[in-house]
Amino acid sequence: MLRTDLSGAPTFRALLGRVREAAVGAYGHQDVPFEQLVEELQPERSPNHPPLFQVMFVFQNVSTPTLSLPGLTSTPLAVNTETAKFDLSLYVEQDTEHGLRTTLEYSTDLFDAATMRRMLGHWQTLLESVAADLSGPSRTCRS
Repeated sequence: MLRTDLSGAPTFRALLGRVREAAVGAYGHQDVPFEQLVEELQPERSPNHPPLFQVMFVFQNVSTPTLSLPGLTSTPLAVNTETAKFDLSLYVEQDTEHGLRTTLEYSTDLFDAATMRRMLGHWQTLLESVAADLSGPSRTCRS
């Protein structure tokens, strides 16, 4: 779980810097069990919300290896639970054949399909803008 400071209307690059800083700081505490974090923070509990966050972004840039055992073949199986775990979850998977694969899962009590289609359109615009900025003639990307 990461929190990012959006104050001051940062540029996209400045925001990426803030996210990187938050992520690096979090890696230093990644061995802390989630239950201990909840106990320490003691968030207000509600049956309508998870205790610490309602929105999740997942970027999976490592392909899932295919298990291969003699006489046995495995295939990943997509499971549709028909229930959103959070108010909004955006899953992005790096697919070497097709680029990025995006899945949006949302609470239908809070959002309708038209709003989510519009959000995915904004997501696509953001990605196209970042790609154009990074591939511009005078731009360089430093890590």
